[in-house]
Amino acid sequence: MKNHYMARLLAILICAPILLTAQVDIPPKSASASKPLLFTALPESLPITTGELEKLITVKEGAAFTLKCSSGVQFNGTVVSVVRRSTTLTSFNIRLAQYSGALFNITVEEGRNGLLYKGRILHPQYGDVLILQGEGQQYHWKKIQQQHFMTE
Repeated sequence: MKNHYMARLLAILICAPILLTAQVDIPPKSASASKPLLFTALPESLPITTGELEKLITVKEGAAFTLKCSSGVQFNGTVVSVVRRSTTLTSFNIRLAQYSGALFNITVEEGRNGLLYKGRILHPQYGDVLILQGEGQQYHWKKIQQQHFMTE
């Protein structure tokens, strides 16, 4: 009986250092600390009218698309895909001609109070993202750091 306890203790003492050294710490990944910024020339907030956003509803895959902000900034690109997820939800992916081919994604949801827009413009090689925020008739693009942005 005493030998069984000693054998177990000896096995634990032999295996413990092996198991502890097998656990290598992985340093945390800094998402965008070393990435250059893409939207430095743009202001922190860009207002946009719902009339401009409503142009998305009729856009077709493969078509050229231009979205003009109230401040005069515009985004030009080609519609890569239009995905109708349900009868009330449609997503559009647009590859922008400027901003190094950044991906412009916007989702339109038909709700009780009209259309609701959610969108983002990002490029995986750059450290900043534009997020479409707002509700009702007031929308604006807000610039945030990519490390503070979680994809869906």
